[in-house]
Amino acid sequence: MSVPDYEMKALYDWSTSELNRIDVAYPDVIGMLDGQGDRERKRHFQEYNHRLVILKQKYEAQPISKPHAFNELLQHA
Repeated sequence: MSVPDYEMKALYDWSTSELNRIDVAYPDVIGMLDGQGDRERKRHFQEYNHRLVILKQKYEAQPISKPHAFNELLQHA
C-alpha cells in the first residue's frame, strides 16, 4: 500500500514551511560556499528523507485486503 495523500500533504507542508524558515533565517550570501543556510538545508533534507522512509515503512507494514476493508465500510455505514 502506498502512503495516503493526506500524509504526503502533511510532509510537503512541513517541508515547505521549514525551507521558508531557513530562507528567512539564513539568507544566501553571494560568494559564500557551504554557509549555515546550506548546512540547514542539508539537515532538512536528511530529516525529510527520514520521515518519508518512516511513512513508507508504516504503510507497507499495514496491508489491507479487500474483504477486510469492505467489512470495515459495512460496520461504519
